[in-house]
Amino acid sequence: MTPLATSIGSTITNVVDAAGNFFSQLSALNFWSLLLGLALYAIYLLLRSRALFNAVRAAYPGVEVRWRDVWGAYMVGYAINNVFPLGGGNVAQLFRGRGFNGTGGHGGLLLYQVPMNSCSSDLSRAASAESSRPMRPR
Repeated sequence: MTPLATSIGSTITNVVDAAGNFFSQLSALNFWSLLLGLALYAIYLLLRSRALFNAVRAAYPGVEVRWRDVWGAYMVGYAINNVFPLGGGNVAQLFRGRGFNGTGGHGGLLLYQVPMNSCSSDLSRAASAESSRPMRPR
């Protein structure tokens, strides 16, 4: 048998053993604890989206803002930051929330994100500055 075939075979064996170990530990997990943790995490995300909603409402007092839109923008940003942890979710959140105030500006979103993301990159700052300009008609 060639060294390559032996290496591939041992890799497959290690993956199957690790998967078996994972599922045996998963079966020993207390699912009530898991459900409690998931519920507390959902409450955490809900409270954070409500904070963003209140920041947007305070920034634009004369404009009606739907919480559902703010929640969607927050979840998009949060999901992208979990997959690509380079701050891209912040930019996506800004673009997703572009219509919160009716003018296309992002003052409230930027005010909310500055304290939360004090270590933002130059790219995020440039994209935020560009996205704060009013939308052009198409």
